[in-house]
Amino acid sequence: KKCRTQEKRPSKRKICPVIKPCGGQWFSGPWSQCNSTCGSDTYRQREVLCIKRHGKTLKQVVKEDNCQK
Repeated sequence: KKCRTQEKRPSKRKICPVIKPCGGQWFSGPWSQCNSTCGSDTYRQREVLCIKRHGKTLKQVVKEDNCQK
């Protein structure tokens, strides 16, 4: 009898379809203008977000618990 043609060796690894991000990074926007031109309670504000990356380009805003305090 002849031997059956061998199939390709089965893969040992398979990429998972679900993207599970690892850790977050803080992102801070630009400072606003001062809220007043005089007085002692003058301040500036900026947006600070916790961001997780998915691959090279996709970013997602997540809960602050995902970033270091």
